[in-house]
Amino acid sequence: MPPSLSHEGYGEPSYSYWDDFFALGAFRGCAFLADAAGEREIAAQARAKAKEFAEDLAHSLRMTSELMGKGMIAGSADREDVDPTSTSIAFEPCRVEDVLPTELLAATYDLCAAQIKSLGAPDFAGSFTPYVVRNLNAFVSLGRLEDAFGLLELLLSCRRPENWRHWAEVVWSPPRAPQYIGDMPHTWVGAEFVTAIRGMLLRENGDALELFRGAPDHWWDGEGITLRDLPTAFGVVDLRACRTKSRATIELASAGPPPKRVTIRFPGAKRACADGQSCIIDGDVISSANFSRMVIDY
Repeated sequence: MPPSLSHEGYGEPSYSYWDDFFALGAFRGCAFLADAAGEREIAAQARAKAKEFAEDLAHSLRMTSELMGKGMIAGSADREDVDPTSTSIAFEPCRVEDVLPTELLAATYDLCAAQIKSLGAPDFAGSFTPYVVRNLNAFVSLGRLEDAFGLLELLLSCRRPENWRHWAEVVWSPPRAPQYIGDMPHTWVGAEFVTAIRGMLLRENGDALELFRGAPDHWWDGEGITLRDLPTAFGVVDLRACRTKSRATIELASAGPPPKRVTIRFPGAKRACADGQSCIIDGDVISSANFSRMVIDY
């Protein structure tokens, strides 16, 4: 894509991969919409363009990484920068993470995790932007849940004023530093937070519904997890999940076309039944057809 300032992190127009992730998501979205509208020729053209674009983008990502010599994914094709917070939009909202070179992901998000840990250190002095919330989506998708939970803890601790339900555009340590804080509340960051938490609890993936992909264990404590009147691709969803010392129960209802498949991340599950039917358990993930009530023994 042409150089731009769209992701606001650069002082001059750059060939940001941020723009390319959005463009690839747009080509794929166009194919989906054209199919839904019965425009088969347009859908075929969009799929072909998306395939070509994805191949070029993956090639560019690898070439730029090789030129940098860092073994990480670059934030742009012309600045030799590594910016995981920018790269993370490939996971959400663009959902084009398949284009990211798998051999570069671990090092890229190792750097991200180290940066986040330094921001939460007691001796940290300086500033950062809560845009790092975007990395929640990447950590959860990569199965790096401890890194996700560490980032979530950092975000909740850096609200200003303390315990207010919002973030400033720039967070300082110490909190009373007489410096630029930008917009406050910063609703872009707030929206990223809400959608990331939603994705940790519930996420649509084609015709599948994914539950508790990144739900910390303590979210199950007390009265458990309740979702009420949540709009989804499967209609409005209501969910109630609770557990005892050895059994968990999930009650699920949706008002629209049901998902063909439901997956639940539940570490330690030994047996699961959905509406009386046995479920498949693969590691930490339970798979089932759509259900009204699931019982998990663990």
